[in-house]
Amino acid sequence: MGDLAEALEEMTEQNVFVGVEGTSTKTLILIGGNKRLEMKLATTRRQLAEQVGEIDFYINNPSTVVIGWNIKNLFSHLLKYTGIVYDIESSLLD
Repeated sequence: MGDLAEALEEMTEQNVFVGVEGTSTKTLILIGGNKRLEMKLATTRRQLAEQVGEIDFYINNPSTVVIGWNIKNLFSHLLKYTGIVYDIESSLLD
């Protein structure tokens, strides 16, 4: 299991803060429990799909509350580089 997966595993079934910083280069910030992750968002379709797939597995479920900061930037980034509208099942507060 990779570092990202291990950290995300500890966030499972917790409320998660999701933030996005940056203009040209976007940094995704995830905070859940006592874990904080920061990662540069990819700009290629394949790499971005892999990043989002791994994150989605852990935080996108109806029992999780996602608290967002500037989360529209994340959805816009995903749409721009993958052409896909991200569908979130978690409760979302932005």
